[in-house]
Amino acid sequence: MWAIVSENNFKEIALFFLICVAVAGIYGAYTTHKVKLFFVQSIPALIGIVLILLNK
Repeated sequence: MWAIVSENNFKEIALFFLICVAVAGIYGAYTTHKVKLFFVQSIPALIGIVLILLNK
């Protein structure tokens, strides 16, 4: 929501929060040994990161 409302730094703010979500998902999946957590949390964040980086 913050990235959408932000007028100047959409890309940077969105990337920051998506990276935080991806890292949290990777760490959570690693520490709990649940692969489902990785697919539910990290994969959508990584897809979002890729889409933002591809959008010029």
